[in-house]
Amino acid sequence: MASLKLPKKREIIRYNTLFSVLTKYGFEDVMASGKLKILVPNSYLKSHPDTQKLLAFTKYERIRMVLEELGPTYVKLGQIFSNRDDMLPPDLIKELEKLQDHVPVLKHFNVNEVVEKELGITILEHFQSINTEPLAAASLAQVHKAQLLTGKQVVLKIQRPDIKDIIEADILVMKQVARSLQKYSKKAKAFQPMRIVDAFEKSIKEELQFLKEVGNMERFAKDFEGNESIYVPKAYRELCTDQLICMEFIDGVKVSEIKTLNSLNIDTTKVAKVGVDLYLKQVLDHGFFHADPHPGNIFVLPETEKICFIDFGMMGIIMPNDKDALSDLLLYFLQKNVKKIIPYWRRLQ
Repeated sequence: MASLKLPKKREIIRYNTLFSVLTKYGFEDVMASGKLKILVPNSYLKSHPDTQKLLAFTKYERIRMVLEELGPTYVKLGQIFSNRDDMLPPDLIKELEKLQDHVPVLKHFNVNEVVEKELGITILEHFQSINTEPLAAASLAQVHKAQLLTGKQVVLKIQRPDIKDIIEADILVMKQVARSLQKYSKKAKAFQPMRIVDAFEKSIKEELQFLKEVGNMERFAKDFEGNESIYVPKAYRELCTDQLICMEFIDGVKVSEIKTLNSLNIDTTKVAKVGVDLYLKQVLDHGFFHADPHPGNIFVLPETEKICFIDFGMMGIIMPNDKDALSDLLLYFLQKNVKKIIPYWRRLQ
């Protein structure tokens, strides 16, 4: 029998955190089942004190709380799965959707110091002010509102400190757990956990490349140039790096805030139709589409009623031949032509 590869120090730290949080929220059965218990470090078994179980919460609430406490990598994973109602039960999806907006802010974060160090400038050279209180917190970054010397309102999207090292260690742990699940659990194997982790690793590492995200914004804007139904925010390239993005502030209403939209006399049915049309254009016309379209990333601008997408870190690309196949598949689906659907569906598999 092959020996288990010994984890590195940073992996051991994340294993400790993983099993500590699982135990805290009453999921000892997960780490004790099958062969997964072989991954529990001795340091955890020796030093972990008994913790009060939070059993007053539902199982799905505790899953969401586990992801929150485990940090950015797991929050991001939960956000991605919040869009997979084809795989997960509705009550779990409802909990995972909370991860789209409720991400803890960074403590003791000196935004001015970070901006000056990252851009190699002094604040007064480019900004009238930078709000030290975050406007929003995302899984990989924190957002602060600021004002340029021109008076233009902008936001600064700044990567969380040491986020790349944290993600690297978390991915190594995820892969080890996925391998064990795939090997020892028939039920888990059906979900292809290694394939999921590999795809997640690729997407999250791409999302950490902020200059690539700026390029995505610029390409997206060019694709929709002249379209009166959409507004694409501007990025200020001279104030962007691979860890920081300076972009135009968007004062909009999330598409999910139906009551607010109604109070502004905005036709939500029309918004929905325009939103679907814009997404179909991304996929079928441009072959370049927003791959993380949860409600927190789509706004309606009250004054113009235009749709505005934000957060271009995760984008998808469809090749020309696949676009044609997808267009035909959609047409035959609407026509309920099963005989013609089958070969196109196989082609897209």
